[in-house]
Amino acid sequence: MDNIQLFDKTVSPRQFLKKFLFNYNTDSSLRLALMSVQEYFSENDKANPYFFTYNNIPSNNINGDSRSIDYWGYYNGQPNTSLIPVNTGNADMEPRLNFTLMGAMSKIIYPTQGYTTIEYEQNDYSYNQATVAQVKKIVEDTRTFWWDVTSSGTNKSTNVPVTVSVPTKCKIKLKAQGGSNSVCYTYNGQNLDTYQEITLQPGTYNDTDFLNLNIFYPCNQTLNQVGTNIIISLSIFNETTSNLGNCGGLRVKNMADYPNNNFNSQPVFREFFYKDLPTRVCQAVCLGHRLIIILACQQVLPRSICSVHRHSTLCPHYLCIIIM
Repeated sequence: MDNIQLFDKTVSPRQFLKKFLFNYNTDSSLRLALMSVQEYFSENDKANPYFFTYNNIPSNNINGDSRSIDYWGYYNGQPNTSLIPVNTGNADMEPRLNFTLMGAMSKIIYPTQGYTTIEYEQNDYSYNQATVAQVKKIVEDTRTFWWDVTSSGTNKSTNVPVTVSVPTKCKIKLKAQGGSNSVCYTYNGQNLDTYQEITLQPGTYNDTDFLNLNIFYPCNQTLNQVGTNIIISLSIFNETTSNLGNCGGLRVKNMADYPNNNFNSQPVFREFFYKDLPTRVCQAVCLGHRLIIILACQQVLPRSICSVHRHSTLCPHYLCIIIM
């Protein structure tokens, strides 16, 4: 389908109202993916388009009957020649997040030039063996620090310092854009726009303390460079044990809404948490091989058992407006 047209049929002849034009990727070696949607009010009157970005659009060489799947039927990229697991055969059927992510939508750019980024995580399930446990991370606090160096001086965020009384785990990332000569802008280390886990020792930390962490060198050397923009995103969490293991499929981990495409625009972050229930098989929002854009969700019913299968499931305890 390349377009949808709307007409007013109450008049004769019928009157054109609007058209929605769908644009797809043109690389024949990749799976078909919707890249943009544009609204037309007439041939010469059109709105700015919606643009969509994905995590590694899958190759056309990945067949629907591939044996490279996990126990839940999701693609895991392993060169299996059978579907007999390793305990009795040679098939590696463990889930692989990097392969499950292929084709999942990662960014929506709106006609207003604002945009939303989407990060996913694997679904999880309860082990039958009560003695098996793994670490679960529960986010307790999130902070954003930013610096914008101009010819008039340095603008920066105003945040309450972070104080921890015991060694505390956190995840932190830095996004940087500087002048053409900025070492932070040209640096290709893992510290740029990638979450890393660190342990904060007891004490009080302000924005400069986080910027001066050695994992962010040399970005902390650029605060006197006009044109430097830096954003640090921080999440502090506790670790608890849980009888949960990763299973096939994806669910939304967090979303960030940016009001415009300016680097120093301040985003609104949303993180999604999934409560452990001893009777549930899986917890969702569950995203599978079909594209589901969740526009709005409201929890309306208690959680109930939800099983993940190959074609995805949206659990009934959420009332959602969706596009499929």
